[in-house]
Amino acid sequence: MSQLIFNYNEDHLGLKIGFTNTFLRINKLTNEEANYLGLQKGDPRLYVELVYHLTNGQPFNFSKVTYNYTQSQFSIQTYSYCL
Repeated sequence: MSQLIFNYNEDHLGLKIGFTNTFLRINKLTNEEANYLGLQKGDPRLYVELVYHLTNGQPFNFSKVTYNYTQSQFSIQTYSYCL
């Protein structure tokens, strides 16, 4: 779904995506989150906030995600632009 928003912004509105701020927090599930994920209140969680910005610095998209620790795996691919 997010890719559709990005494509629409760039292709139809002429808005260019510049950068993203990503905030990671590791703490414990709230009661509401635990109920939704089928876990126990106080179980560990990874909480991620993403703020997408245009090239002029204006934020245009914000998301909050709580990950279920029993079903999550992450892979980070990095590139070297110094070559």
